[in-house]
Amino acid sequence: MKPVLAQSISLYLHRSLPPKCTLRVLSVHRRVLNLETETGQMLAFTHPQIGHGPFHIQLARSVDFSILRPGITGLKDGALFLIGPLLVDGEQPRIWDATLPPMPSTVPIRSWLQAKKTAAQYLQSHPVMDDLDAPTWVRLQAGMNALSKSLQTNDNQLLAASVDLLAGLGPGLTPAGDDVLLGAIARLFLLGPKQLSPTGETNARVWSETIFALAASKTNRFSRAWLWHAAHGRFSQPWHALQQAFITEDEARARHAIQWIADIGATSGRLALMGLFSMH
Repeated sequence: MKPVLAQSISLYLHRSLPPKCTLRVLSVHRRVLNLETETGQMLAFTHPQIGHGPFHIQLARSVDFSILRPGITGLKDGALFLIGPLLVDGEQPRIWDATLPPMPSTVPIRSWLQAKKTAAQYLQSHPVMDDLDAPTWVRLQAGMNALSKSLQTNDNQLLAASVDLLAGLGPGLTPAGDDVLLGAIARLFLLGPKQLSPTGETNARVWSETIFALAASKTNRFSRAWLWHAAHGRFSQPWHALQQAFITEDEARARHAIQWIADIGATSGRLALMGLFSMH
């Protein structure tokens, strides 16, 4: 196979990946290849259509990941990544910062409500409930209700109870409950303290790190990586697009971003939207 150029790399990976390390394939998908280093650090090679992410290396072109299997080992040597027959040249990729910048002002209520309506319409036509078994759906709703109330009232005990209901709930690389938690953390960073709590006491970083700390031991390593990055304010490109839509009050851009988020995974994006808009 001809070398594939790395088009971009997350700032986090650029700063943290060692010059040389062993890699192991965790999971293989049509457009994403998930790996980890010998120290357990997560990284993912993605097709260009996926967009940037907090631990992503975006390839300049699509490749056939099906030539690889979970468990295959490879290595990183300087700027080169070799995994089986796949050779990635990461000599001069664009550096992409996954950190959501602080919101310059509060989100206009009209923009928020319109985005919430767009998400609700999509979720109504593509109901998540159809993809989950009844006990999971019931527990998911109970967890979301508790999470919403805990963040609105600054209730730490209720927050712990809600995360206990949600963390690790459901099957998959990112369980359903974890997807909801990621959406709730995104809300913390997108709205900011004054729009989360009547008292203005909620701090996005403190609450999100608390959610991660409560969830970390209850879920798998892949989902844990997503939540860890989210707790530090690092999100994939669709979330950045939604933030920009709020800043510019661009409804068309917001609709596109919500559709982009909704299309992540089989159910992950839709569940994250439920977590994002679960509070009144």
